[in-house]
Amino acid sequence: MIRLYASDLDGTLLKDATHFHSDALALLRERVAQGAIFVAVSGRSVASCRVLFESAGFALRYCIGVNGAHVAWGETGETLWMRSMPEEAARGAVEIIRSMGLRACVYASHAIAYSWPGALARSHEHELFERMRCYGVETSEDEAGLERALRGPVLKVLAVRRADGSDEQAFLSAQAMCAEMAGVAVTSSWFNNFEVMSAEADKGSALLALARQLGIAPEEIVAFGDGDNDAPMLRAVGTGVAMAHGTQRAKEAACCLAESVGAWLAAQKDTQMG
Repeated sequence: MIRLYASDLDGTLLKDATHFHSDALALLRERVAQGAIFVAVSGRSVASCRVLFESAGFALRYCIGVNGAHVAWGETGETLWMRSMPEEAARGAVEIIRSMGLRACVYASHAIAYSWPGALARSHEHELFERMRCYGVETSEDEAGLERALRGPVLKVLAVRRADGSDEQAFLSAQAMCAEMAGVAVTSSWFNNFEVMSAEADKGSALLALARQLGIAPEEIVAFGDGDNDAPMLRAVGTGVAMAHGTQRAKEAACCLAESVGAWLAAQKDTQMG
């Protein structure tokens, strides 16, 4: 029996930066109405997830944000637990990233800070920033904002490469250097970035910890994802479903593939009815 459904957002449950696949959301509503629990599990901040689900009129009970570094109540945003980076490690990651000519973004508990001008307008979340401020999340694209964010607690440091790929060698070198730092783990949510986080934080560990608190066993969980950062979650649960367009790591971690969350849920519904 499936008691908990968990899903990544970007590339999985979302069809673009701010809109859900309506068929998947409708089917998840049915599962929740039948007694199942749904958990959003994203690389985004908890505030971003809350804004998205509120806009869709979906009562989000639990949210795992920033790749497992922040777990919160979905409706109130109240923190259940947090796994932040040591300030020294966060500053070290930013220094490495910027020294290699890459762009850095810091996700703190209270802020999202970019290191380059114009970043806010170009961010895939730019439409959500004003509402996120209502939840106490500051956004900035200057040195002062970056410094405020680095005072912590820092949840992740994001390195972003150029769209034309001309900085590939610098990107790979910075990634390797950050991976050698003590107390951190490096993952990726998209082809143009890598993310540095506490070694204690990942989507799989956070989801299993929440499930234990709820008295739910791993085999009673279905999780959906498409990126490298989803692999720990897909591997940890009873049924890990990777999107057909997902990364190789996500596919290898999953037990099955699906064209979409909606397609998988619909197929399971048809099987149960049959």
